[in-house]
Order: sequence, then structure tokens, then C-alpha cells
Amino acid sequence: MTTNLLTDMSTSERYLVEQAMTWMDGHYDPEAAMIGEGGARHGTRESAHYALGLLLRGAPGDAETAHRVIARVLDMQIVAQNELYDGTFRKSPDAPLPPSGHSAWGRFSPGFGYANSDALDEVYRRFVAYGGLLGEGAGVDRGAGSGAAGARATGETGIDSPGSEAVGRAAPPPSAGPLESGGPASQGAGSGTLAVQATGVAELARTVGRDPLFALFRRAVDEVYPRVWRSFDPNWREFIACTFAMILEHFESQLPSSLVERMDEAMTRTVAASLERFVSQSIPTNTNIELMHLFATHYYGHRYSRADWITHAEQASAALLEEYSAFHSFAEFNSSTYYGVDLTVLGMWRRYGRSDSFRETGRVLEHGLWEDIAEFYEPSLENLCGPYARSYENEITEHSSIGVLLYLALGPEYNHLTGINCETSHDPMIALVGVDMPEAVRQQLRTSRGERFAYRQFNELCERDLPPHNRNVCTARAWISPELMIGGLSGSRNTNGQMHNATAHWQGPDGRRYSLRMVRREVGQTWNSHLRGMAFRVETSERQLDITAELHCPVPIELVFELGVSAPEVTGAWGTAAQGATAQGTAAQGATVQGATVQGATAQGATAQGTAAQGATAQGATVQGATVQGTAAQGTAAQGTAAQGATAQGATAQGLLSEATVTPGRWELPGLTIDVTANAPEPVLAQHGSKLEIIYPVHTHDHTWELMQFQLRFMKH
Repeated sequence: MTTNLLTDMSTSERYLVEQAMTWMDGHYDPEAAMIGEGGARHGTRESAHYALGLLLRGAPGDAETAHRVIARVLDMQIVAQNELYDGTFRKSPDAPLPPSGHSAWGRFSPGFGYANSDALDEVYRRFVAYGGLLGEGAGVDRGAGSGAAGARATGETGIDSPGSEAVGRAAPPPSAGPLESGGPASQGAGSGTLAVQATGVAELARTVGRDPLFALFRRAVDEVYPRVWRSFDPNWREFIACTFAMILEHFESQLPSSLVERMDEAMTRTVAASLERFVSQSIPTNTNIELMHLFATHYYGHRYSRADWITHAEQASAALLEEYSAFHSFAEFNSSTYYGVDLTVLGMWRRYGRSDSFRETGRVLEHGLWEDIAEFYEPSLENLCGPYARSYENEITEHSSIGVLLYLALGPEYNHLTGINCETSHDPMIALVGVDMPEAVRQQLRTSRGERFAYRQFNELCERDLPPHNRNVCTARAWISPELMIGGLSGSRNTNGQMHNATAHWQGPDGRRYSLRMVRREVGQTWNSHLRGMAFRVETSERQLDITAELHCPVPIELVFELGVSAPEVTGAWGTAAQGATAQGTAAQGATVQGATVQGATAQGATAQGTAAQGATAQGATVQGATVQGTAAQGTAAQGTAAQGATAQGATAQGLLSEATVTPGRWELPGLTIDVTANAPEPVLAQHGSKLEIIYPVHTHDHTWELMQFQLRFMKH
């Protein structure tokens, strides 16, 4: 199966391969034999994708380079028998090994990946409470209840998505530095290997957003127990397993036998550990990971004649289809980020499935998912309307492969949807599996259906809750027209900040496309974290959203309406989405950028005159070319902190977002006016990277707003 693969592809499929390979060629580090950038972090998953692309392209020297890259990816596997992270891969050579030897039980209870470290955080809270050790102003939860709910209320950041380790999360404390290369990651493992190294107490406190005593406690815990997402990413098992399956399927005959033996040994360990995780639900699997897991157990089960793996894949895929059929939706519903992964993996089911039943299940799910996309898609705006169960961005061309898949399905005139973003390294995989789209869906994606309502229910997964109490039926409603679409979600109890309960998309008079979404976050932190104690109900009618927000979180939080504009620039690299501006993988949220080049895109010569990144007063400062006039951003910090004390009365932001005027009763946005009736404090207007934020603080000087209500009426200019 190794001849003429590239030449047999369609022109569009070849274009995707060539574009992705040109991009990856420019970021290949021959000394490290991995994809990297300017000596910065190298990516394990992206390097595996590059190896597949090299073998597919087959230019002189490509095969030899691919062999080196595959061997280096194999070096990243963590071999740690009976540990929670056994068989996964370090995300880069610089990533330290997780701590070992303290929980090597081999079998883990449901939710263990979160419950163990969360319980230890609760131990800390009780310890300091009993000892009277809380200092004035310490950022520790004083009001959290006991048990799992109280333990998680403080908003532990946890990200379990493809390529997302730096998205919206505080940087971890400095690691011990690169480990010796040339062998499996297990060579450096042991009870003395620390995932987090000692640094200054103040720096640790800033990192975790808590008081110094908590920072010390957290450091000690993280040196003993492996904290999921912070010390390891379990999902790298499934990502690497799927990529290796395609390499073995098409190019095994071109690989040295010794390398194939290493791959088979690694995959035996990886799939066995993936199966243990799935069966135990020690770390619950979201839809995109579940689909990859089922493909891997099916494919390698047949490769290694493992009847137990094959049976599991058949039974679990049938169960997934039954669950999907209940509402015609996945738990990971309406996601611009994860739907691209889902469709790519379902293409693997279709092309590489070894049984008729497995392929047929994949066909039904793939067609059904395209139908789900069409229900909430507006061709004139070329986007999915919200609400989103889990998503990083509001656009299908940012941190998403959906634009690429639409290009393959709809034709070359959709080439503009294929711009480089942090998912581009997947494109050779997408080109190999192609697209299977029902013809009726193709027509719906090409031609607008005018004004309409969309409705769908889905059974969400709350990954931080313990089974069986981690599933809730949610209701998504949208009103969609060719120039404006709005969506709202009710019924969720998810702690994940990637859920966006209220959204809007429209096109401005200048032809640019804008989006608005409601997010929540702990003050001084990112929205992409887990927080308890909140519930949202959003009702959607024609040109109107009615929002009720219950905000009982025990830490200071704020509700934010974030305005963004679509842009053609690269939105991420090495699995990092650009939340605001990023430079070499480091968040520069709200920080001063003096004409810097950010991920290949110049920061428009943006300056923050007289503005410090930490705690400065930004009166009349120009940030990213947008001027905040008449608004004092008192106490603004670089990590997304609200501009405390500044009200939006008559404040105007100009620049990247053209012009916006926000008052408590009306938001004048580019191309759109929103009349606002609110039971809420006066909003604060702030510029955050390329985003404009309308911020409603829950805790004001004289009141705690545990209930906020908004009626938003949308009127196009």
C-alpha cells in the first residue's frame, strides 16, 4: 500500500499535504529530530505527524528522516508499570517525568486522576483552617465546602484537549530541564524524579494563584503524586497510537524491522494502558479521545490478534452509537475544536476498520456528525453557531480542522478555510482518510436557508465529577440568519471553562466577521479552568438572548463577554492556541509588546505607554493599537485580570476591533448594536490582546452578585 498514494490523491488532498509539509519542513530541527521552533519546545505529537507526512511525500531523504523522527517519538514514551501514566508520551523532550512510586497500583478507581490531588487540596484547606494559618488577603478558598465539591471549587486548571498545554493556563514552575535523550523516558523515572522543582515561594504563589503556604503545599504534593495535565497528558497515548497505525498501515515495508519492533512494543503498552483508563474511567474520556481509543483497540487488536481488545472495541463502539442516537449528538457537542478531530478519526474507522460492523458504526457516526454540523452552520458566515460544549475558539479556522474538511468536501473555492493554524500538522492524516459527507448535508453547507431556529439536546460529560453523577442532559438553541446568529445553552453543570453558554456571530460593514461569547473566570486567571458553584440558563429567541447566571463560587470571579474578530494569522503553534498574544509558547496576556513578532505575525507595533504588566494604572494606554479612552484600568495584571474599578460609562475602544462604545444599557459594536437590560453591576471595558472584554465583577466593594440576569437584544446596523 505504499505506491502512488500521493499521486492518487485529489488535487485538494495533495494541496493539504504540500501546505502542511512546507510548514513543518520550516520547523524541523534536524539535531533534535523533532518539530520545533527556534530552539524552543519540540512537539512529540507534531513530530509523529511529520514522520507520516515525510513517508507520504517520499522525496529523496524523506524516508531516512522519518525513521529518525519515529525513533525520537518512541524515546518519549513513558514506561512505568502500574502507574497512572504508563504508556503515554512526554509532550516534548523538555517535559519532566511525572513522580512515581507512590500510587503504582495498576488499577485505579473512577475519577482517580482528579479526585486524588483534589482530596489533597482539601486536606490543605482543612489544615490551615484548623490551625488558623490563613493570612489577610490570602487567595485560599475560605468558604469551600468539604468533600470533592469543595475541593474543586477553587478552579484547578486542567486541559485535556489535543494540543492545548499552554492554552489559557498559567505556566508551570520551571522544570529540572531536559532529560538525557536516546532512550525511553522511563530511564530517568523513579521516586526521586520531581515534576516540579523548587523555586521562589512568591513565584510559586503567582503560578497557582494562591497564597505562599498553599504554593509550598502544592509543590510538595506534585512532587509525590502525578497531577493529570500538569505532570503528564494521558491523551498522548491515543494521538500517537492513531498516527502510528497510519504509518504501519501504509509504510511498514519502508521501515527498518528493528523500528517496527519498537513501534509494536510501544503500541502494545500504549493500547493496554488506554484500555485500563477507559474501563476504569480513572481519567474520564471526552468524545474525541473515546473515538481514538476505540479505533486504536480495534486496529491493534487485529494486528496483534488480541481477541479481548477486538471484543472491547466492537462492544464499546456499539454502546457509543446507542448513546449518540438518543439525542443525535455527542457529549462533546458543537465543538469547533474537537469536531475536526472526531471527523478525522471516524475517517480512520471508515478506511482502516477491519470488520464490517466497526466500519458501519463509523459510517453512521460520521454521517450523523456532518448532519449535526449542518444544523448549526451558516454558509454566509462560514461558521458554526454556538453554544459550544467544549471549544477554544469561536472560528472553524482557528484551533480547528473543520475548515480543511469543508474544503475537501465542498471544493477548491473554499481554499481560504485552510489557513495555517495549530492543527495543520494533522492535514496529511486528513488527506489520507478524506471526507464522507451525505449529499443533502453538502447542499446545506453551500446554501443559506435564511432565518431559522436550531435545537439539539446532548448528554454532557462533566469530567471532574465522579461517575455516575457526571452526566447531564443539556439543551442548545440557536437563532440563525445569513448576517447574524446567536446561541444559548441551558442545563449544564460542567465545571469546564471551555463551555461557552452564550455566543453571537455576525458580519460587520467592512466585511470582517465578529464573534461574542460569554465566559467566566477567577479574577486574575484564565477562563480555561475548572470552577464549581456556577450554573447558567440561556434562552434563545429571534435576535434575543435571555441569560441567568447563578454564581456561588467561593473564589472571586467575574463574568466576561468577549468580543473577537476573525483574522487570517496563525493562531497557534505546537498545540498552543493564541489566547491574546503568545510568544514562544509564553502567554503575553495584557503584557507590553514593543513591536514584537508574535508566532510569525507582527504585533502591529503595539505599545502600552506608561503601562506595566503587573498592577499598573493604564490611563489612556494604547494596547495592540486599540485606545481605551477615559477608562482607568486600575490594578490590571498581565494574566487576564479585570480592570478593577473602571466602569464602561462612555468608554470607547478603537483599533483592531474598529470602534466600540459600551454603556450599561447599550453595546455599540462594529456592525451590531446590543440593547442590554441587566440585573448586574456596572461593566468594565478592557482590551485583552486582540479581544475586547466587557467584564462584570461578581464581587464589588459593597455587594456580591450571586445572581446576574441579562436580556440582550441584537440589532444589525
